[in-house]
Amino acid sequence: MKRRSGFTLIELLIVVAIIVLLLSILIPSLEEARESARQARCREQLTGLYKAMLAYSNEHGENGEYFPAVAKVSNKIDTQASLWLMVRYDQATASNFVCPSDRYATDWKGAIDQAKPFPLASDGRMTLSYSYQVPQNEVGSPRHERELDIVHFAIMADRSPYDSPDGGKLLTALTGWSSSPSVNWSAADAAVQARAKVRKVALSERLKVNSSCHRGRGQNVLYRDGHVEWKDTPLAGITDDNIYTRCDTNTTIPVAQRYCVGIAPDLTGGTANNAGPTSNDDSYLRTFSNAP
Repeated sequence: MKRRSGFTLIELLIVVAIIVLLLSILIPSLEEARESARQARCREQLTGLYKAMLAYSNEHGENGEYFPAVAKVSNKIDTQASLWLMVRYDQATASNFVCPSDRYATDWKGAIDQAKPFPLASDGRMTLSYSYQVPQNEVGSPRHERELDIVHFAIMADRSPYDSPDGGKLLTALTGWSSSPSVNWSAADAAVQARAKVRKVALSERLKVNSSCHRGRGQNVLYRDGHVEWKDTPLAGITDDNIYTRCDTNTTIPVAQRYCVGIAPDLTGGTANNAGPTSNDDSYLRTFSNAP
């Protein structure tokens, strides 16, 4: 009797199907592992930048009190110029400000121009992946010493979604998020409601209001005391403050809504785009420049 050699077509198809199935399981896991590594590197960079802030404050701040901050020019904010101070004075390099998960940014390879903070790369991409607390005189300034809850006061994080190339599309998403039926803003306890909102917001909704640096899944946040935390939503400040919006001062709406939704930046170039934090406990992180 002649012995059969090799595989039949059906057997080969079964082997191929098994391989495809295994790849469909392994590839997402590998990508998750790579993203976890990038998140860890991003977290390390923010920790390093905090040390650079302390070094700058000790050398150039008023009595070591203020973190890097450029005063308003013609009543306009410029957080990029504030962060650029650390590059100008050698506390950090330009590459320290690029998150490895940020598809919109790349390392700056050119010469350091003192007057042009974080210029666009030759391919048009940004060279800054992080947002910084808006310096606003005494109100909400990123100060080295402050009598407030420094453990929960966010001063820096992955770039604000409103300062990414597709930021304008997110303004309507923020409004929709605030009117989500899963949130009862009129409930009595604002803090409880804010935390309940975090639990109820699905990934599809979080993608609309998170930083784009980590594909919208969340952001690394640097706090005033120097520690960094991963946050699934931007409700990462004091009183679950939305770190990418200004706190709403309208006292006729529930406190949770004032902090969690807040007032988004005016990306049309209006004067509201240059407004700062509304209180000392209002984290308002931007990646914004008024440089020509």
